[in-house]
Amino acid sequence: MKAHRKFFLFLFFMTLGIPPAVSQELLTNRTFDSGIEGWMTRGVGPGTIAWDSTQGQPPGSLRFPDFDQVAITEACFNPQVGIYTLSTDAYLETSGEFLECLINFVLYLEPDCSGEGSPIIDVVGGGGLFPRVTAPNTWQHLEFAFPIGQDTLDQSGILGIRPLLTKLGDFPPQDACLYDNVSLMYTPLSATEVPDLGSAGLTILAALLGFTGTFVLHRRFSS
Repeated sequence: MKAHRKFFLFLFFMTLGIPPAVSQELLTNRTFDSGIEGWMTRGVGPGTIAWDSTQGQPPGSLRFPDFDQVAITEACFNPQVGIYTLSTDAYLETSGEFLECLINFVLYLEPDCSGEGSPIIDVVGGGGLFPRVTAPNTWQHLEFAFPIGQDTLDQSGILGIRPLLTKLGDFPPQDACLYDNVSLMYTPLSATEVPDLGSAGLTILAALLGFTGTFVLHRRFSS
């Protein structure tokens, strides 16, 4: 975790009267220096992800060369009360075609992430809840903090989660989304310490409660 992000989290927790907890990195192959081992694609598009040895921060990145694609970790994580922060450097390589590069989480009702899974539904006005690349042909840093309280676990039935890297659009395929330096940090908190994120948090919770019947990408993520 970058130093400025650690300091921000420290101030955030102090403002809430919460002692800062020790965060844990959950991912192994995060930087794609020599390959994309530990990552796979499921259920969307042609199922093609590739290693790019020339692009990256520094070079070595995960590349989506085809249309409507996703990448998820082979590892399945069992959610606990706390905050899961997904971040990455991302690059939208385009000559003008419509495509989007964005991050999300896939949620499962099984602890081994088997069966059907769904991304969190993006129902905030304008579809702007989840970070996405906003400027073409330049590296940008994306970050999304996902708070999970005990009520969320009890009411939604979620037992497994995976980070999700996405490429939407680009048909016929000519352009690419690239990702590098992916991080999934878990910050444990007690049930009473998970911060209230207001209307955005309530929107996420509403999406979680209904995720089993609706899929934002109109596909299924199954193992």
